[in-house]
Amino acid sequence: RFYRQDIANRIVKAYPEATWSQAPTIREDDQEDVTTPFEADWEALSERLGLYALLERADILNNLGQFSVLFLGLQNQGDLAQPARPGRIPADLLYIEPYSEEWATVERFDGNPGSVTFGKPLMYRVNFGRNSTTVNRAMLPIGTSLVHASRVIHIAEDCLDDDIYGVPRLEPIYDRLDDLLKVVGGSAEMFWRDAKRRLVLNLQKDAVLENATALSEEVEEFMHGLRDFMRVQGMDVSNLAGTVASPEHHVAALLDMIAGATGIPKRILMGSERGELASTQDEAAWLARIVRRQQRFAEPKILRALIDRLLTLRILREPAQPYTVTWPNLQSLTEAQRADIAQKTAVALNTYASGLAETIVPPQEFREVYLGLSPVSDAPMVDLN
Repeated sequence: RFYRQDIANRIVKAYPEATWSQAPTIREDDQEDVTTPFEADWEALSERLGLYALLERADILNNLGQFSVLFLGLQNQGDLAQPARPGRIPADLLYIEPYSEEWATVERFDGNPGSVTFGKPLMYRVNFGRNSTTVNRAMLPIGTSLVHASRVIHIAEDCLDDDIYGVPRLEPIYDRLDDLLKVVGGSAEMFWRDAKRRLVLNLQKDAVLENATALSEEVEEFMHGLRDFMRVQGMDVSNLAGTVASPEHHVAALLDMIAGATGIPKRILMGSERGELASTQDEAAWLARIVRRQQRFAEPKILRALIDRLLTLRILREPAQPYTVTWPNLQSLTEAQRADIAQKTAVALNTYASGLAETIVPPQEFREVYLGLSPVSDAPMVDLN
C-alpha cells in the first residue's frame, strides 16, 4: 500500500513529517551564549550524521510497521552479538542506520524476571543487505547478523499489550483503503469503457443487407481507428452512450472515515483549503495533536532514548545537570494572523475611543476582557481622541 497507493503513502508520512518539521533544541542550561561540552558534542554529532533526518526516517518506518530500530555503528566493535562497550569520544559512533521490522526482527527476549529489561528484546537479527532489488547487497561481508539490544534503539508507537509491537498506521484503515482503490479504479475503468465508441446499425424498413461480412469489416476498421468513415446504405446509425457515475460522494465518504480513524483532518490529508474558518480550526486541531505526539512519543521514545543511550556509551560527555528538550512552538501565530488581530484591535480601540462605549464597559474591563491586555490600575488614562 505504501509504495503503490498514493493516499496510503501520505498517511504513513503525515505524522513523522509534521513531528520533525522543526528540530528541537537540546540544552544543558538556560545560558544561550554558553555552549557546554555536552551541547557541543550533540551539535557536532547531529551535524555530522544528520540525526534529525535519520530520526524522521526511523519514525516513518515505525508508522509503516509494528516497530523500527536505530542501529548504532560503533568503532572497533565488530562482534555485534556482544553488548556494546563504552566509547571515549563522539567519533566512536561511526553511523546510525534505521531499519524497518522487515529487516530487523526480534530474535530473543530477556527472560530473567530479576532484570530491568525483563520481557524486552535481548537480541535482534538484522539483515544489513535488505535484499535490495537494485543493488545486490547480499554480497556485503556481514550479511545477516545477530545484534545485541545495547546497540539498538527500539521505536514503537500505539502499543497495547506491550511496548515492543505497535499497531501499524495503515492496519485500522486497511479495508477502507481497499474500498477507495475499488471506487477510484472502478471509476477510471467505467470512464475508459464508456469513452469507447459504440455504434448501433439499425436496418431500415424494407432495406436488404447485401454484404454483411464487408460491412462488419468496415465497422471494425472504423472502431479501431483504421478509417474515418464507413459505407452504410439503408441503415440508421446511432451512438450508444453509457452513463459514468461520479465517484465524488463515495470517495468523500471513504476519506471522512479514513481521516477520522487516523486523526488527520481531511483538509490536511488532502492538502486542500476550503473555507477559511474550517481550515483554520482543522490546522489548530492538527498542530495540537502533533505537539502532543512530540511530547508523549517523539521526545521520550526516540530522542531521549537515543541521547540517554549515547550518554551510557560515553559517546556524549555527561551533562552537569539534566538536559532539556525544547520544541519550537508550532501553534504560534503567523504574520497574517497577527496582522488580523492588530486590525481588529485597532477597530475596537477606535470604536471605544468615540466615547459611546465607555458608559457601558469600564476602561479596565475593556482592556482586560476585550483586548486581552494586562490591567493598568495606576497608569494615567490616555485620551485616545
